[in-house]
Amino acid sequence: IVKHTDRDVNAGDVLRMVDLVIYGSFLEEKSFPDILIKAMCYGKLIVAPNLSMIRRYVDDRVNGYLFPKDDVKVLTSIISKVVARGKLTPLAHQVASIGKGTAANLMVEEAVEGYASLLENILRLPSEVANPKPFAEIPSQLKNEWQRNIFNVVTDARYGSRNASSHLFLEKIERQWSHKKEDTANSTSVKDEEFLYAIWEEQKQTDFFVARKRREEDELKDRSEQSRGTWEDIYRSSKRADRIKSDLHERDDGELERTGQPLCIYEPYLGEGTWAFLHLKPLYRGIGLVSS
Repeated sequence: IVKHTDRDVNAGDVLRMVDLVIYGSFLEEKSFPDILIKAMCYGKLIVAPNLSMIRRYVDDRVNGYLFPKDDVKVLTSIISKVVARGKLTPLAHQVASIGKGTAANLMVEEAVEGYASLLENILRLPSEVANPKPFAEIPSQLKNEWQRNIFNVVTDARYGSRNASSHLFLEKIERQWSHKKEDTANSTSVKDEEFLYAIWEEQKQTDFFVARKRREEDELKDRSEQSRGTWEDIYRSSKRADRIKSDLHERDDGELERTGQPLCIYEPYLGEGTWAFLHLKPLYRGIGLVSS
């Protein structure tokens, strides 16, 4: 049974149901196709064109089947050999199982080479430390398959005890570090308070001396002889004061006597009818005291 599925469908769900995966793209890829990696990990038989990237990891009739992209008839021949009576042949199952092992260690060499190059570029070791060996000198067994046995110590009880002791050591270091940070923060706050108090005292002394100097200057200014100017300046100043006084319509006793009244008391008139004329001149009302 041949089924066509949408690309949006989960590839894992589809691969679990199929028996055979045919890769139909003839484009040269920069990396091994992800769909083929997933199919091989699920133990499914793959049939793909003999592209350079695919030939790098798939050996024809060993862990998969390859056909030339220019001759599609070979694909028909491959299908007739691996499928019999609607099921995969025993040889096809054997090839698929080998492909599953290949997928488990796929791209180990590229990963090891990439990490080795990364470490060479970012690590700056001191002169007394021996430089790491180049990638070409790494043993082939470390580049052909993942060294999963290294991680088996995770389940070891002794590793658990070492892990617990490591946690205790880290907790001890963290407590010491936190106490040091608290002591540093407290000492810093005390130093800040002392510094601010010193600045405040200095500013207080400065303000005191400035006020004292200003007071002494004012006292010396009052005691020193000041030039009053000539008599003409004094006369002009008095006339100017008289003009300002007359402009304000201030009347003294002598001016009241010149009006012909023995005595007259004037006060501003604040009646309602005067508001329209306030912009001209002040209005007065007077009470005259005469014998008649």
